[in-house]
Amino acid sequence: MKLGKTKHFVLALTVVAFIGLIPASTACTRVVYKGPNNTVLTGRTMDFSLEIPANQWIFPRGMKRSGEVGENSIEWVSKYGSLAVSSWDISTSDGMKFIGL
Repeated sequence: MKLGKTKHFVLALTVVAFIGLIPASTACTRVVYKGPNNTVLTGRTMDFSLEIPANQWIFPRGMKRSGEVGENSIEWVSKYGSLAVSSWDISTSDGMKFIGL
């Protein structure tokens, strides 16, 4: 079936109109770099529809830690220092460890 120029134009215009009705996506993006000596670096965005309040917490290495889930929680002493970012002060949404500190 061969379409004329007018039908091609109407078809293209219809496709563009439907694409315009699709809502924009605001998903998070993640990038991973795998380098030499088993080095792995990860970066990501946190694209949410509302502002997320965040507090940063710095924990030194050698700190006594606990799972804090009740009587049988595991306990340990941290081998590395770390930075944690909490959301609404109820969960850790991001963080990183400091090997050399």
